[in-house]
Amino acid sequence: MSGLLWHTEFNLLQPLSAPRGTGISASANEEWHDAVSHLRLYLQHHPQDLEAMAACAHALAEGYNEFEEASELYEQILNVDYYKHDIRRRLVKISLKLERTETAVKNAKILADRFPR
Repeated sequence: MSGLLWHTEFNLLQPLSAPRGTGISASANEEWHDAVSHLRLYLQHHPQDLEAMAACAHALAEGYNEFEEASELYEQILNVDYYKHDIRRRLVKISLKLERTETAVKNAKILADRFPR
């Protein structure tokens, strides 16, 4: 009985870093289903984790063509950190796929101003 209690307490005390790490790794390895399922679970409890949000958005866009949801996540990230230009590049790409030319142009101009040729 005490083993069962310990196991239950152990699970309750585990930080939610396991789904985060698994999800980010899965996204990097193009294991889209695992990435999305683990990162959505993690983001329910840590909605401000920008790296996890980016990995989830990437998996949604690349694995499921869920450009709308990915776009929303990318915009949330940029609202917190304006200078995440890798995210801004992804948002431009997705905005074009969604035919949101105004959003694409606005973000492309920001990138062009930041990285002139």
